[in-house]
Amino acid sequence: MDVVELGVAESRANTMTTTGYGGGGPVCGPGSCADKDPSGMDYFMAKVACCFQLVHDLADDARKAYVNNDFDSAGKLFSAALERSKVILDVVTTAPPLTAAGVDETFQAELERTVLEVQLHLIAVHMRREDCDAASQLCDALFDASANVLVEQHPELLVKLLFRKTQILCARGSFADARDMIARAQALSPSSPAIVRLAADIEAALDASGVASAAAPPASSAPRRECGEVPRGGRLTSTAATTTSASASSSGSHPTKSYHKVVDDLVAEKGAKERSAAAEAAEASSSLMHSGAFGAVCSQLAQRGCGVELPSPMEMVTSRKLGIPGTGFCRGAKLALLSRPAFLPASYEGVVDSYEERVYCGRFSKDGSLFVTAAQDWRLRVYDTSRGSDLPQLAGDAAAVMGRWTVTDLALARDNSLLAYSSITPVVYLVSPHDLDGPHVELSYLAESGWCGIWSLALSGDNSLLLAGTSSPAVVGADVATGTLTVSITDGHTDDINSVAFAGSTGDGDNVFVSGSDDASIKVWDLRAPHIPVGVLIGHLEGVAHVASKGDGRFIASNGKDQALKLWDLRRSAIPVTDYERLPRRSSAYPSWDYVTSDYPGVGTGARHRRLVLQTLIRCGFSSPHTTGSRFLYSGSHDGAVFIYDTIGATCAELLPSDRPRNPVRDVAWHPYDARIYTSSWSGDVCRFGIAT
Repeated sequence: MDVVELGVAESRANTMTTTGYGGGGPVCGPGSCADKDPSGMDYFMAKVACCFQLVHDLADDARKAYVNNDFDSAGKLFSAALERSKVILDVVTTAPPLTAAGVDETFQAELERTVLEVQLHLIAVHMRREDCDAASQLCDALFDASANVLVEQHPELLVKLLFRKTQILCARGSFADARDMIARAQALSPSSPAIVRLAADIEAALDASGVASAAAPPASSAPRRECGEVPRGGRLTSTAATTTSASASSSGSHPTKSYHKVVDDLVAEKGAKERSAAAEAAEASSSLMHSGAFGAVCSQLAQRGCGVELPSPMEMVTSRKLGIPGTGFCRGAKLALLSRPAFLPASYEGVVDSYEERVYCGRFSKDGSLFVTAAQDWRLRVYDTSRGSDLPQLAGDAAAVMGRWTVTDLALARDNSLLAYSSITPVVYLVSPHDLDGPHVELSYLAESGWCGIWSLALSGDNSLLLAGTSSPAVVGADVATGTLTVSITDGHTDDINSVAFAGSTGDGDNVFVSGSDDASIKVWDLRAPHIPVGVLIGHLEGVAHVASKGDGRFIASNGKDQALKLWDLRRSAIPVTDYERLPRRSSAYPSWDYVTSDYPGVGTGARHRRLVLQTLIRCGFSSPHTTGSRFLYSGSHDGAVFIYDTIGATCAELLPSDRPRNPVRDVAWHPYDARIYTSSWSGDVCRFGIAT
């Protein structure tokens, strides 16, 4: 397999994509294989990367066709994406030049996952075409060829495969077999709404046909994994169930026996891992809370042998109300309160919801009453989180205006009056979070720099200005009321602007904002004089993935592709732009490295703590000022974990859902008033962490 073969396969795949949805076009541009020597290794690697990008474009176009009920086009596009991804996978695993160069395992794993995901999409397309035979054959072939990979590396895709197989059995009227299959899926994902609904429909069909229910395999010790939604065909009918009796009583070998054995083994193996991971998480949480310069004051005094025991919070409140001298909330007592484990949401509480596609964004409203998510399925979901410890209820679910690839960012107004969302296009849409089915108002961000994609949004405290960080690269701001572009900074950075954030929440904080770019710099701007930055923060060795503000106009945090999470003081860390201009320019310590396809070759602060900023723009933030005094920094990670850092002692705790797949956690949200953390993962899961009980 060489470049010639790769080109032949590319041409063959392109002939299958003339469907009116785009896709199949050349993606090689400046800086890619078009600029390389065709005889060199760099060209070969760049060609592979370009083809892999085209696979994503084909899959994106296929999803659009599927949403528009154009299943013929969706099938052609998914088939083209599958053929190309298989060719690329064959290249990176067998081609001598790439084998000798040592292709990164992360890139190869992403390719393997893409092949599996596209095949699952093809199964769904066959089912919408009512071609159960083709869907069943592809389902069985996928299981036979990839059972070990699904179990060991992608168990969440195994759940989706079981779900699809159950739907096929239901369509054929084999409800007894379907009941056994959905029982296995339920053992892996007991709380999935889609699986629960389908299981109930199957039992209703069996009851209507007079077939007694059989006990499902025990699921109490099984890890929870989510799957896709119930098919659009609706609930099962008793008419279809009349064909069940013969199927349920037939003898001979069970058609789904191989599926059952694999899942039963997986449930038994994962049960022990779940308990072990929970114990490790509890130990890490306790270690964090008793470490650091301030740590848990009671524990520090005990370690010093002082024999001093601080009163409980209730005793301090009572003493203060009674006016007893020398009691109440002194500085040490306040630190002790903020350091108590009760205020650190490090205990995994389960899955809030699960989607078929990757979750890219999750945001709490300023008052904590709403939680909004955006996923690659182009749907916006709003949850009611005003009831504290109760599981949030889905308050709104509607389709977003489809853009390119996915929704990249969300921004909520302080009074919850509007929700803004963006994509890799120069357009932002505004909608009421209380009425997602209402009008989606368009704001154009097509600045002087031309067409661009939007990576990040930031809404001012008075809801009047909406800033966007773009790929052009430019920072563009629009007046929310009129849609007029009032800010256009086109020469501030030399590479994509991945993140923008206001330094404060109200007042002067609305005039100062920061922007983080792939040119490895963070620049500080003042809207009263926006033509030149008032300061530059330098220290990252690679691009800046995300910047977050503490909201006090002074401190910000940044996540870098150099695997470093940094805390900045704007009053002390920023250097004048004139000094920055005199420095030698280098946006990357490793110019040939791509964080999407390979591990970081250097060593950074985050690398020592195993936190990984790879594949996507992993986000960070400050903990709640109301429950923790903004003492902690947190960050998602490529390996599926959430890391919490003590800003005083620089200690770290790792939070990991004990029963979820290890896919990138792109966004993390800390509830402003409740001690809870919500995570948004590429596995399609929205998970919740709370206080230990």
